[in-house]
Amino acid sequence: MKVETFQKNLGRAVATVRASRGMTQADLARGSKLRHASQISTIERGMGNPTARVVFALAQGLHVKVSALMTLAEHPHGPAGAVRDLAEGK
Repeated sequence: MKVETFQKNLGRAVATVRASRGMTQADLARGSKLRHASQISTIERGMGNPTARVVFALAQGLHVKVSALMTLAEHPHGPAGAVRDLAEGK
């Protein structure tokens, strides 16, 4: 997997989990103790290159393990594929 693909998938993973929790980007920014919701937007669009510290903060804000975000991001079919597999019991 290319790093660009991983970045986009990580962004999609963050967006997927955030939406499933009924959170806005501003809610996640506050919960993650990040300064601006625009940071969340940049990451979700796959345009950012978040540091390990930021990924850890996002996971805390989303109330998931960092490994859960990584698993979603690394799935061959992206976060949507991972969610579909979970729903199908795979």
